Amino acid sequence: MANIEPPGWNKALRLQDWHALNRYIVKECRAAPQGLRKAWGRGGSQGIKAVTVWDGAFENLYCRIYDLSIQGKLFPETESEVLLACEHIVAVKKVPHWDHVENIAALRTILKPDQAWNDYPEDALEDDREDDEDEP
Repeated sequence: MANIEPPGWNKALRLQDWHALNRYIVKECRAAPQGLRKAWGRGGSQGIKAVTVWDGAFENLYCRIYDLSIQGKLFPETESEVLLACEHIVAVKKVPHWDHVENIAALRTILKPDQAWNDYPEDALEDDREDDEDEP
């Protein structure tokens, strides 16, 4: 998944190299479902930590997609890849779908506002992580 500062992103943004920025998004979207599977690994506390990191990277990718979209610089082919990646991510089985589902829902609403989506996993709103804030 994406680093906080992906190599070349800021330079491409300064140069307004929309093709490079769209290629980056496509590359990251294609890698996202497998990245989520790999992050979860065998599960447990290590899997939870890795999925939380993956969720953060996916949120960064979401922000880049959103920024290009509101500027009108997200290419139709890139939009298709983003939506396909969203479909593949929610289809990943035996992986917790917590924070990233919010970003998927937002992306879908931005890119296809008139379309209804009913493929969200049942655990999308269930968060089994321990909530340390509630403990005394």
